[in-house]
Amino acid sequence: MGQINMFLKFKNDNSGSAAIMFGLIAAGLMLISAVCIDATVLHSKKAALQNAADSAVLAAATSGEKKRKNLEEVATSIAEQNFDASIFIKLKVNGDKVEVTATYRHPYIFGSIIGRKSSNIQAISEALIPSGAKLNLAMALDVTESMDGPRMTALKDAATTLVQDIAVADGGEGNAKISIVPFADYVRIDMGYAGQNWLNVEPDHMSTWDVLDEENSTNCVQMGSGENRYTECDVPVYREETALIQWNGCMASRPNNHHKTPAFANSPMQGNAGRTNCNGSYPVMSVLSNDYADIENQIQALSAVGKTYLPAGIIWAWRTLDKNLPFTEAANGDDGETQNTLLLMTDGSNTAALNGTRPGFDGVYHWGTGSGAAAIAADRLAADVLTAELCTAIKAENIKIVTVAFQVTDVSTKAMLKACASTNQDYYDVITAADLTYAFKDIGSGITNVRITR
Repeated sequence: MGQINMFLKFKNDNSGSAAIMFGLIAAGLMLISAVCIDATVLHSKKAALQNAADSAVLAAATSGEKKRKNLEEVATSIAEQNFDASIFIKLKVNGDKVEVTATYRHPYIFGSIIGRKSSNIQAISEALIPSGAKLNLAMALDVTESMDGPRMTALKDAATTLVQDIAVADGGEGNAKISIVPFADYVRIDMGYAGQNWLNVEPDHMSTWDVLDEENSTNCVQMGSGENRYTECDVPVYREETALIQWNGCMASRPNNHHKTPAFANSPMQGNAGRTNCNGSYPVMSVLSNDYADIENQIQALSAVGKTYLPAGIIWAWRTLDKNLPFTEAANGDDGETQNTLLLMTDGSNTAALNGTRPGFDGVYHWGTGSGAAAIAADRLAADVLTAELCTAIKAENIKIVTVAFQVTDVSTKAMLKACASTNQDYYDVITAADLTYAFKDIGSGITNVRITR
């Protein structure tokens, strides 16, 4: 308090010595403020420059370019995109590593006061060049109705980028394989598998069912929202529809707890014909392959359909990583060198559940228990419990699980996905399309051993 009073005294004193003293104090305070402001800005610029150098070196390392000049062009382009001022990039190759040095001439805001107009700052980053990555990656991708529009576009872009990064890391060796498992309430497999001993397909048959006739019903209203929406009428009227029902690749679940295990083991997979929303518009999953161009085409062809049932995507992705029937493309996974990874991406909570049987078919449908708040809550709980069980079983098989929550708002669903991941670092909670691409690129870096080494 005494110092403040002294300052005020100096300020109000009209004598020459007091004015000089006040001027010196004010000048000192201005100098200190100028130094603090410039130091803060400089620290921020150094951090931004380091981020630009890190992005540049990772881009160069995964570009597939061999010549130093081309690598430097890639690094420069990415660095400039990630820094808001002109910078100079120098790149050199040290054996299996790429080093990027980013230099920026930083102008001081109060250069005239501190007696220094600018100075050079540098950021150095180094990364491994991937080579011959040995990998089996199963991508379980949520393609439910809520993914339609910008979300689906973002998913396609991010997943394609990941495939491209893995292709570069593979280096033409053919050691990295990827399966694509789009899922909603059901997963659809290639109909060419019909006739295999591990598959039980429901025969073609004529079927008759009741459909709500809203035009002739009384006081019909839409209830619920999103994937949980349904129609209620005060006086419902139904009409009959009859059609020939044929299997189109849609897969129900196996009974007797076999829906929790990946292998055939003399318990056939169950191909259901009808009695679900699953139809020819559902994307078809693919098994492990190193035909990266075809994999990219599959990703770009994805479309949004159906409700969310995470266990369907998880179990079929797991099957592509299991060396036993129904798929055997993962036989290389036991060599001790190949990394088996399951990537699960979803934008929402479970809305379907394991429920429903019918005479003449051994499969179990994913109907859930009905409409209404109580049924919706029960279905979600049952599906969440099964999701957690599957995640635990998969991790016990030494398969790495990476989970991505894309614009998920439900706290409990995010907690479930985080627990499903192999480590906390293998869980990504992303909001924007750019965040999704970054997450997939980071996943690619982790599974292909592309990483910052300095």
